[in-house]
Amino acid sequence: MRSATIFPIRCAFDRLFFNMSLESLPQRQNITTMITMTIIMVITNIMTTIIMSIMIITTITTMITITTIIITSITIIITDTTTITAIIIIMDIIIKSMEDVSKILQQKLFATRET
Repeated sequence: MRSATIFPIRCAFDRLFFNMSLESLPQRQNITTMITMTIIMVITNIMTTIIMSIMIITTITTMITITTIIITSITIIITDTTTITAIIIIMDIIIKSMEDVSKILQQKLFATRET
């Protein structure tokens, strides 16, 4: 007797919960889809951040390399200019000393001719 009155109530509750679970199924799928999309977006943002960091580091390294090349080029130009200037000064000293030697030789030559 008791089971005869409880059974229909239980069936009604079972149907109610079954219908509720069926109604909430699309909502659950939406929630899982949203969670999945959120996780994908987070991973994409992290990867984008990592790629941007690598690009920034590469750009900074390239700028440092270019600056080093420019500084090295300027140093080579200054060194070459200094070397050329030193060679010109040495050649000038040699030419002046040769002129002095030639003057002395000419004076001695004229002195020996006069006597």
